[in-house]
Amino acid sequence: MGLAAVGLAVAGFVCITATTESWASAIQTQLQSLGPTAFLVPRSTSIKAFHLADFGMPQMPEYYLAKLRRSELIKKGQVAPTLLFTSRLRGQKVLLRGWSEETRLQGPSKVPRLASDEILLGADVAEQLALDPGDVVEIRGHSFRVRAVRPRLGTLSDIEVTCDLRELQRMLGVEHKLTMIELIVTDQTEMNQLARELPTLLPEMRLITRRAIIKTQLDTFATARRYAFLLVGLIVLAAALGIALQTVTNVRERRREIGTLMAVGASTRQILGMFVHKAAIIGMAGGAGGYLVGTAAAAMLGPRIMGLSIRPSFDLLFYSVIAGVLLSSLAAAIPAFSAARLDPAEALTEK
Repeated sequence: MGLAAVGLAVAGFVCITATTESWASAIQTQLQSLGPTAFLVPRSTSIKAFHLADFGMPQMPEYYLAKLRRSELIKKGQVAPTLLFTSRLRGQKVLLRGWSEETRLQGPSKVPRLASDEILLGADVAEQLALDPGDVVEIRGHSFRVRAVRPRLGTLSDIEVTCDLRELQRMLGVEHKLTMIELIVTDQTEMNQLARELPTLLPEMRLITRRAIIKTQLDTFATARRYAFLLVGLIVLAAALGIALQTVTNVRERRREIGTLMAVGASTRQILGMFVHKAAIIGMAGGAGGYLVGTAAAAMLGPRIMGLSIRPSFDLLFYSVIAGVLLSSLAAAIPAFSAARLDPAEALTEK
């Protein structure tokens, strides 16, 4: 009973821990796949213009990017310099985007390395202007070859014409100027710190975030994690009670043996150790077995229930064994202590 109780408790802990860790990693990957989660723009840029993608000449000095990097406010996230300009191509409204290879953002559609005379077209632009890879098109007096057409994503990228950042700066006559700095920041603590310290670091800038996306994902994860570990706590409590009851039963069955040992000089510590050591061995075996069962359960249930690919975490093996030993030893300590305080004469005269 004790071995099964410890194994069940540890298996629950391992299964839930492995699943929540994989879920957290999946959330980070998913948020990164959405593209930028925050934007640093000049205060002169109106929110309306930002959401309508109506961008004029850039106002941000490029050294702001270096200043942000030196501050180390973004440690886990990614940053990218961005130049956007609303223009017309053959009478069609397009959004020119300057893309830097210095820091590549992970988005729903990655940008290939572009030569200075190459462009990448959004799906709507290519369709409406009947342009295909290899075609040559003139933009503001400069000739470009279409490198590729991005898949339709239902986002602003569908009307974008992406080219090399330095080439677009030269074409617009705005050397070392940016429209914004795009960020992928999925760590909420890091995002909060950036929001607090930005007015001091870059007072001319404002931070625009996709709070709804990040908050919904992280709140759902936090709530599920709380309930999961509440369940683990209940399992651990039940396991502790089971071990304690088993130890009480063992003490009752061995009262005469305990009395004999104490009569021939066994100390309280030796009697206490006899039960606690046994419980520790059971805990060690239960912890190792629980790790195997919990890992197997997580690997089977994760893909089926949550669509997560879960890999074994060998760090959890160490913690599982330690947790099993502590749980068993502590649960057995109270009944074992009562056994160590038995009166030898009373125990020997019992029938």
